[in-house]
Amino acid sequence: MSKNLSQVSNIVDHPSGPSGLQWDDLRLFLAVADLGGMRSAAKELRLSLPSLTRRMRQLEKQTGTVLFARSYRGSPLTAAGQEMRSEAEEILRRVQSIIRKGQSRASGVRATVKVGVTEGIGAFWLVPRLEVLRKRHPQVSVDLICQMQPIDVRALDADISVQFEKPDDPDLKIVRIAHIHIVMFASAGYVAERGMIESKVDIPLHEYIEIVGPQMDNKALSRQVETGDERKFVNLRVNTPAAQFMAATFNCGVTALPVYARAISSQLVHVAKDFTLSRDLWLVYNPWAAELPHVRAVIDWLRDSFNPIQYPWFGAEPMTPDQIDAHLAGLREPALFSRFR
Repeated sequence: MSKNLSQVSNIVDHPSGPSGLQWDDLRLFLAVADLGGMRSAAKELRLSLPSLTRRMRQLEKQTGTVLFARSYRGSPLTAAGQEMRSEAEEILRRVQSIIRKGQSRASGVRATVKVGVTEGIGAFWLVPRLEVLRKRHPQVSVDLICQMQPIDVRALDADISVQFEKPDDPDLKIVRIAHIHIVMFASAGYVAERGMIESKVDIPLHEYIEIVGPQMDNKALSRQVETGDERKFVNLRVNTPAAQFMAATFNCGVTALPVYARAISSQLVHVAKDFTLSRDLWLVYNPWAAELPHVRAVIDWLRDSFNPIQYPWFGAEPMTPDQIDAHLAGLREPALFSRFR
């Protein structure tokens, strides 16, 4: 039995939807779409071919569209049928998600919320704040998916996403959760060895750590400075923020990092202070999912984690690393990496 067929058949037998539309009709429709024809689907479903054909004609009548292009080769979907298939699969995913989470709550298991986030923000900023969520909502479990490729919230690959790329999807709730201000850093050891980098025009004369990959703006420097042949000064090219951060910390060169990197390590020195870059960070989720209490709890925690009053470096107005130092001193909060010493 096909994947979609078995999944839909396990949801519910025959509850009616709008205008008399039945979930079971969607199950049959997805079976025909998956198997490519009425005859194959009827055999798989153990229905008579006339009965299945009649049900599909009734579905076409209810939806007011021709869903199948009949031919001797089978019953391929029309353009309207392809659109209907996408909608039916979306309904399937939503119902599955609600049932799965409801079953978890009923059995006393922690309700899990999947959060997709870029690796650097996930590992360096959100993970240290998970303790706050745990204390507020001990019944909620988080599945934190740290990856550079934006995650597909619409397809329910995650309940929530925190990402740099703004989706173009009117069905999703999309909120700017923070402004990420980016400056140039090098380690104190690198500066002691090679000297202070006074201006961005001097960066091509130094060892440069470049980050490449989805959602990364690796051309930001070349837009502001005539860099020439990058092979002359790019000392290291990495594809994750963790590798970039560690390389900068261990004297590999100068690189562009979020200004809050100073809140993570006091060993980083702000260099080339005339280089600035700002990017929007977006919170993305399905509006219907936010009605679930455990999903709403994680959304509220995420908003608090980027609260510009408590963490002013996420506000619209850029802050310098020196200003962050002063703010942390007022909070009596040491740099996060000081806990590893």
